[in-house]
Amino acid sequence: MGLCEISPDKLTAEVFKKSGGGLIVYLSGKGMKLTKLAGERVVLCDTPRRVIELIQSLPEPESAVLYKYDDRYALICREYDKTKASPPYLSAKIKEYGELLSDTPFMQLLELIDPEAR
Repeated sequence: MGLCEISPDKLTAEVFKKSGGGLIVYLSGKGMKLTKLAGERVVLCDTPRRVIELIQSLPEPESAVLYKYDDRYALICREYDKTKASPPYLSAKIKEYGELLSDTPFMQLLELIDPEAR
């Protein structure tokens, strides 16, 4: 499931416990619109400051992974808009040949950089 837009008219949630542990959650509602994950977005940055600015603009910064690739920083994150998604071979190439710098949830990183984000 991807991002969800919900109108305030009606929302119903059903939650079931799985026998092996965990939960199954069903959401339904009038005016509810789900978007499917289109793939991944790759953004190449020249400076750490640009990486931080980009992370702050992401709707899901915790999905981002940072690589060093071809003397640049490559930020790979989830993308729900097909027009902004990068070709799948690009992220695969960076993951294969790039150097993983961080797979840490970036929300924690942002809190360290900007204490007011807490």
